[in-house]
Amino acid sequence: MSSTFQDSVILITSSDPNLQKRRVFGTGFVIHHTDEASYLLTCAHVVRDVGGEALVLADSIPATVVANGESKGFDLAVLRVQRLWCPALCLSVSSAVAKHFAIAGFYAFDQKETRLLREIQGYLGKQSFIPSTDGRERIKAWDLHIEGEDILQPGYSGSPVVDRTSGEVLAMVSHQVGKGEKGLAIAIEAIQNIWHSMPYELLKTNNVISEPRVDYTRLREFLAAGKWKEADRETADLILKVADREQEGWLKNEDMENFPCQDLRTIDGLWVKYSNGHFGFSVQQGIWQEVGGKVNKVTECLLGDRVGWRVKSNWLPYDHDWLGYSNMTFSLNAPRGHLPARLVGISPRKK
Repeated sequence: MSSTFQDSVILITSSDPNLQKRRVFGTGFVIHHTDEASYLLTCAHVVRDVGGEALVLADSIPATVVANGESKGFDLAVLRVQRLWCPALCLSVSSAVAKHFAIAGFYAFDQKETRLLREIQGYLGKQSFIPSTDGRERIKAWDLHIEGEDILQPGYSGSPVVDRTSGEVLAMVSHQVGKGEKGLAIAIEAIQNIWHSMPYELLKTNNVISEPRVDYTRLREFLAAGKWKEADRETADLILKVADREQEGWLKNEDMENFPCQDLRTIDGLWVKYSNGHFGFSVQQGIWQEVGGKVNKVTECLLGDRVGWRVKSNWLPYDHDWLGYSNMTFSLNAPRGHLPARLVGISPRKK
């Protein structure tokens, strides 16, 4: 494995001069690029320690927090900064105990403001699971065993745990344990629990890019062309196909509960991308949380009001296709979160 992965490891600091004097910092690493921006992964507690989302600097550049798992109890955060000219690291799922890794992170070299980037090595120990604060989700974590005389230091929070053979990121350092001879790292696949619009191709399984279960080409083409109604119908058809419920035309409760996260994230990511954040399941989820985040009729009505499924406290009138479907607004002039809207799973869909 080449140590050039260190080129993608970034110092996370604060724009607050007082916190700078106290040498508050952490580590992050580049995981994705677009033409205009770069995306980094770090710890949620690093964001908190440097003074909060408004004060985060990545490589001395102001950063925007686009996903933060702290409210769920997950120590992950995704940052966006202006385009950086270093490679994005490949992310890979691992299930192998005792796999050998390298970690590169920043630490305080002396009593001044000198910070050094240093690589240390070790192997994965036992795996465990971290539940969310509401108990509805959980993410995988690994015990880290550091080899030799090296130790994890506080600044290593947010460092990539890289497979020494493949050079792919398996996990992210969250905390040191004891005097730093051991640590805890969050498995890299946990990123999908907080970054719902993450490009599906970022995460690899067994060193091969995870292939979606169905072909999303038509959905992508409809969305890219702004054909929102066609995209909405295609979304419903894809959901049924993934769940193997095409013949029935509707979903059971267990189908929804067991729906593959990868496919849901892919569909949502396409909607978010091509609508510039105006439509998507994650957009609807954010609005649902804003209006109470509870599963009850009151919250349902508040959500319907916000996304335009209710008008003047009345649900859009029933028609032959779906509840109010012909009365939906299939354009970006619709309220935020208005689409996707062709729901499956409430009742059998009429042909």
